[in-house]
Amino acid sequence: MTTSYHQLFKKTAPIQAPSGLSASIMQRIEVYEVRRLRMRAGIQGALVFVALILCVPAFNYLGSTIAQTGFGEYLSLIFSDGGYVFANLKDFMLTLADTLPATGTIAVLGLGAVLLWSLRGMLVDLASLSSFRRDLA
Repeated sequence: MTTSYHQLFKKTAPIQAPSGLSASIMQRIEVYEVRRLRMRAGIQGALVFVALILCVPAFNYLGSTIAQTGFGEYLSLIFSDGGYVFANLKDFMLTLADTLPATGTIAVLGLGAVLLWSLRGMLVDLASLSSFRRDLA
């Protein structure tokens, strides 16, 4: 027994969706989207706040390690005795690289990257939320 589903569906009446169903579905999608944007903006804002708070000890650590290693003194030679620096540029650059506080520099650059990334994400989410609200009105 072979059944032709194509002919069977031709004979049946098309199904009509209840009135207001599409409006109800769109409203639920909009509510979900606004909730998602608010949640993302809040999380990104909290991340911005935490990164700002953590920047203070990171900069303190970087400053103290710069003072301990003498990196600042070597760096000040550029301004005080530029002729010596350019005469021995290779040795000077190696000395600077040797005294550079890598841990503090990585901490400050990493926190700066997290701060900028989360600030960008928060601003994008807030802009999307405001344009989404404008479209609804």
